[in-house]
Amino acid sequence: MTRDSTTRRGAMGALVGAAALPQVVATQSSAARGGDAEPAQSLFVDVELQVAESAVAAGVIFKIVDTAGGVATVYRRTEAGSDRLYEEVTAEALRSARGGALVGIDCGNVERALHGRINLANTGADLTGERPGNAAFAEMLAAANNIKGEAWAPGGSIRLTGSEDFLLATDADMSRLTVIVDNWTGAFVLADDEGDPKEHLPGDDVVERLTDGDLQAGNRVLSGWADLPETNDKLVVLETSRPMYSYRGKLQTEVVINITSREGFLKYPLKYTIDKASIMKITLRPLASRRKHVVLPTFDIRKAGPRATDKRGIQIPYILNRMTRADIERGHFLMATGELPDNPDLMRNEYAALSVISSPSVPWVGRHDGSGRRESLYALSNQRTCGLTIKSAIAIGDGWGASGGNDNCDLTFVDCDLSRYDSHRPTQYRMRLVRCTIGYWGVLASMMGDLELLDCTVEQATPLRLKREASVISSRVDTGGFCDGGLLVRNLTVRTYPVGDDEEADTIHFMRQVARGSDNPKPDGSPVDYTWFKWIDIDGLRVEGPGFLRFEPTRFQGGPRGDDPARLTLPERISIRNVIGHVQYQYDFTGRSFNAALADDPFDIYIEHTGANHDRIFFQEDERGDIAVNVSLSGCNSNASSPAFADTLGLIRTNAPGRYLLTGGSFSRINAYGDGANGGWPKGTVFLTAYAPVVNDRAAVSGENPIVNLTPRHNGWAELHQPQIHLASVARYAADGTTREARCAGLLNARLVDPVFLQHPDDGGGSFALIPANLAGNEFTLTNGNMREGQQLQLAFGAAGHGDFPLPAPGGKTSLAGIDDSGHGQFLVLERVEDDRLRVLSGRDVKGILLASA
Repeated sequence: MTRDSTTRRGAMGALVGAAALPQVVATQSSAARGGDAEPAQSLFVDVELQVAESAVAAGVIFKIVDTAGGVATVYRRTEAGSDRLYEEVTAEALRSARGGALVGIDCGNVERALHGRINLANTGADLTGERPGNAAFAEMLAAANNIKGEAWAPGGSIRLTGSEDFLLATDADMSRLTVIVDNWTGAFVLADDEGDPKEHLPGDDVVERLTDGDLQAGNRVLSGWADLPETNDKLVVLETSRPMYSYRGKLQTEVVINITSREGFLKYPLKYTIDKASIMKITLRPLASRRKHVVLPTFDIRKAGPRATDKRGIQIPYILNRMTRADIERGHFLMATGELPDNPDLMRNEYAALSVISSPSVPWVGRHDGSGRRESLYALSNQRTCGLTIKSAIAIGDGWGASGGNDNCDLTFVDCDLSRYDSHRPTQYRMRLVRCTIGYWGVLASMMGDLELLDCTVEQATPLRLKREASVISSRVDTGGFCDGGLLVRNLTVRTYPVGDDEEADTIHFMRQVARGSDNPKPDGSPVDYTWFKWIDIDGLRVEGPGFLRFEPTRFQGGPRGDDPARLTLPERISIRNVIGHVQYQYDFTGRSFNAALADDPFDIYIEHTGANHDRIFFQEDERGDIAVNVSLSGCNSNASSPAFADTLGLIRTNAPGRYLLTGGSFSRINAYGDGANGGWPKGTVFLTAYAPVVNDRAAVSGENPIVNLTPRHNGWAELHQPQIHLASVARYAADGTTREARCAGLLNARLVDPVFLQHPDDGGGSFALIPANLAGNEFTLTNGNMREGQQLQLAFGAAGHGDFPLPAPGGKTSLAGIDDSGHGQFLVLERVEDDRLRVLSGRDVKGILLASA
C-alpha cells in the first residue's frame, strides 16, 4: 500500500508515510515479521500513538517504531482507537541479518532511524576494488558513528590509498569485505565516542583527594574518590616519578594501569604502595557506556608499501584498536610469501579495556633489516591495555615472533596460536595463556604479577631454531630479567624435535634466565622485587619427542656484559607434580641470592617434586656452605632410557647443603660429590633420608661410580629405609669398566634399614657374586652355590663400616673388624656352619651386605 502523505516533524514527533518509503514497505515479509502476522500498511517513526491514529483510517494496520527502545509495535485502527497486534523486533534484531529484510536500498533517514545500519553499497563505493574508495568508506563510517548505528558492508573489495585514518566508533559488520591496501599508510582506528581522556595533575581534586591509606599495597578502594563522579567508570593511568626498573639502559618510572567502577572501587588491588608526593599525573579515560560488536574486514596487504610513522616515531599499524567494552571479531591479513619493506604492527591494541578480541588472523611475515638478516614483525601488539582477552588468534611465525606488548594489566589469551609472546615492559597483575599453542621462542616474561600457562602446548620445532635459545619461558633481558610474581603451570605439553647431533642441540630449556646487570640494574628506591618468580607451581608436564627438557629455574645464563646473577633472588618455593617424559632438573644455587621472605626461616628455599619423572636431578652449590635447601622428592621415578644422559641416568646429585627427603620413587645413584672449587665437597651438611626407594643400578657407567657417594668427609649422612636395591650382573659391571665392589661400596656410607637386594637376569654371562644377607638374627645366608674356600668377602654393616675377610672352608672360622650403627668399633668372629650359611659367633648383632670378589 502507498500513501500520499509526507513526512511531518514537530513537537508531536515525525510521521513517515509509505509514499516516502516505497522500498521499505515493499520489502516487508512474513519472515521479517515472524509467522503469519498481518503486515503493516503504514509506518511511523518516533511518534505518539495519537498522531499515528489521526493519520490512518479505520481498519488500517500500522506500525510505530521506537528507535530509542528498538521496538516496533503493530496496531489495527478501529473506530474507537487502536488494537495492539504484536511487537516485532528489538534493537539487536533490527541490526541482524533478519532485520535487514526491512531495509531498502536507500541510505536515507528512515533506514538510519529504523535500523541504525549504514550500507557501504549505498554510498557509491566501487566494490570491485578497481577504483579508490576512500570517500565512500569514510562516508559509511561517519554516518554509522553519527547515529551510533552499525557500519555494514556486503561482499566485495574496496581499495584504500593515501594517508588518512578511518575512524569507527560504533558497531560494524564487515566480515564479507576485503580492504585492498594500495600504498595506504593510515590506520583503521577503532575507538569510543565517550569524550577525550582527561589529565589530572598535582593540585587537582582527583590527585589531592587520595589518602596515604588509599595508596597502600593490596588496597582496592580509593576512599578519596568516593564522591568524585568524574572518577567513575574510567580506565586509570597513574604515573609517578618513582623509578621502577631500567629498560635498555634507560630509567623507567612508575605506571599503574587499573579500572574504577563506582565510588573509588578498583578492579585490581594495588601491587606496590604509592607515595602520593611522587604522583606526576593521573589520566582518566572514559569507558564505553554500551558494549559494541565489531566484525572486521580482511586486509589485503600483498602489495603494501612502507608505513608512515606517528609523532612518536612509531610505525602506524593497519588496525589501531582503542575500544573499551567491545567484542571484536576477525581481522584477517592476506600477505605475500616474501617480506614487507618495514616492520609495522598489523593489529595494535592501545588503551583497550574490558574487551574480547576473537579470531584475528595476523600471521608472521618476514622482513629484512638492511643487513640481510631476516626477522619478523610483532603482528599482534598490546600497549597499556586492561582486562583484555584475545581468543582464537593466529599469530604464528618464526624469528622474533608475532606478538608482544608493554605495560598491560590482566592480559589473557585463549585458544590462540602464537609464535611467542614477548612482554617487553612488565605486565601487571596477571598474564594468562589458556589452551594456547606457542612456538619455540615460548614466552618472554617481564612481570609485575603472575604468569599462568593453563592447558598449553609448546611446539619446539623450526628449521631456523638457534641452539640454546629455545625455551618455554625466558626472562626479558632488557628490563633486568625480573618476574615479580608467581608462575602457575597446569597440564603443559612440550613437543621436541631433533635438530642436531649433540646434547645442546636437542636441549629445550623450560626456564631460561638471563639478565644484563651492567645495562639494567635495579634503581635505588624501586619497590620491585627483583626475583625470578616468587613461587613456581607446576602440575602436569608432558615432554614428547626425541629431545629432552632442561628445567633450570635457579640457574643463571650469564654473558660477557657484567652480568650479576645475585641481582635476581630465587623463588621461595618450587612445587612440581605429575611429570612425564625426558626432563633433567638442575638447581644451581652457585652465587645466587635467596628471597628475603625466608630470612628468618631455617631454609633458604623449599623444593617439592611429586610424581615427577626425571632423567637426572642435580642440586648444586660449590662456593659457600651458609645455605640450606629443603627438598622433598615423592614418587619420582627415573626414566628407563635417556636421549642424552646414558652415563648419569637416574642420578640424584645433592651437592647443595640442606635436608633431602625421598619417599618412594626410583633412582640409580645418589652423589654428593661435585666438581667445585672447594675440592668438590659442599661446605655445609647434607642430610638425606629415603623411605622405600627403588635403587636401579642398571645404567651404563663411566668409571667407578658408587651407588651412594656420601661419606663423613662430605659433612653429611644418608639413611635409606626399606630400600629395594636392584643390581646388575658381574659381566655387566665388567663391560661398563668398573667392578661390583666399587659400585656397591657407596652403600656402606649410608645407613640401611631393612634393605631388600634383588638381582637382574644375568645379561652377560659369569656368576653373580653379590651375596644378599639374611638379616634375621646373626646368620647370613649365602645365595651363590659356587662359593670357594679362600674367596675374598666383604661384610658391610653399620652406618659407615665394612671389613674384608677370606671365606673359610665349611666348619672353619674367620674374623674381621668394623664399625657398628653407633659408630663403635667391633671385632667379629664368623663361622661357616654350612656351605651356604655364615654365623656371627661374637660381637653385637649386625645388619649388612655380604659382597664377594668376582
